[in-house]
Amino acid sequence: MIPEIEALRGLAIALVVLFHTNGILTFAPRGTAGMNVSLPGAFILAGHTGVSLFFLLSGFLLVPPFLREATGGERIDRKAYYRRRALRILPVYWCAVLAATILCSNGQTSRLLRGAPYLLFLNYGELPGPLWPYDGVWWSLATEVQFYLLLPLLPFLLRDGPGRRIGIAVATLYAAAYVSFVLEPCCGLTPDERKGVLVSFFGRAPLFALGAAAGWICQRWGAAIRDALAASAWTRSGACDLALLGIVALLGALLRHVVKLSFDVAELSASYWHLVEGALWAAIMLLLLLAPLRLKGMIANRPLMRLGRWSYSLYLIHYPVLWYSIFWLKGRRPDLFRGRGEIRSLTVAFVLAACVGLSGASYRLIERPFLVRKARIGDRLG
Repeated sequence: MIPEIEALRGLAIALVVLFHTNGILTFAPRGTAGMNVSLPGAFILAGHTGVSLFFLLSGFLLVPPFLREATGGERIDRKAYYRRRALRILPVYWCAVLAATILCSNGQTSRLLRGAPYLLFLNYGELPGPLWPYDGVWWSLATEVQFYLLLPLLPFLLRDGPGRRIGIAVATLYAAAYVSFVLEPCCGLTPDERKGVLVSFFGRAPLFALGAAAGWICQRWGAAIRDALAASAWTRSGACDLALLGIVALLGALLRHVVKLSFDVAELSASYWHLVEGALWAAIMLLLLLAPLRLKGMIANRPLMRLGRWSYSLYLIHYPVLWYSIFWLKGRRPDLFRGRGEIRSLTVAFVLAACVGLSGASYRLIERPFLVRKARIGDRLG
């Protein structure tokens, strides 16, 4: 476990949860067109950036071992790799799908089949879906799985001359297709179909690639960069801390712009903003890992690390708990949600604490037994 990476997971899930909490409270999860917000507020109202950070972290952790194989390093056992990925994501996810299918069936056995496509991550479609609100965040897991399935092919595209030529051709075709797609306003697709492509691995591959680049930099030149920064007079004067604050401010300014446009408008008309978003997150990641920061404790701290450890369960649990709790409370006690008083804040804090508590229980009872088995499989992948 890398403490900074675990803390970044915690930050990512915190942004996602706060984003959905605000959306459910206001019943306008993406309706922010024309809204001017502060930089801190932008991170909450554009909290979907937490999912982008999750994709970067996957690229950071999983790609470098395959790059080492491609450059003559130890070959990765594909069977072990897929077993580890399955043990990591399937047990708690399948439990969530099973529970959602039963709860959404209303006692009708014919409706039990509606959960079958989700078991294989075939859940792209218009929201709300047949298992709403449980399936509200499952789309990103399908994107992750696409990445997991394609990643083992990477060494074959980099290992030798013929493979590299194929790799260059594939990369060139992908880049041309990506640029053409994000710049073409319609491509003959409906808005929902276009969004489905953009949130697939095709649309989010640059985020995985930026995370992979950060991981490769850390593994190849991390020690030299740390030594150089530690010996630098600029570092002792706080230049790295200023750089971190500047990059966070730039990311906040970008997210402010996305909030003002609204996420759907930004996604459909200018989705290349994710390239800038990913580059800024990658820079933050590298500074946390390589620079002697005085401000590191603001992110790499125990609460965020604990939240990062529980992040997968929290990701699956928080949306339906927030949805049903807040709407049930609104129906029974609407006075709790009027204005922005202390009672409203305490009510929301209680619901969020319940989400975290349930996630901790899910981690201990469902995730951890399988993670222990995963750790025994020695393919050296995270």
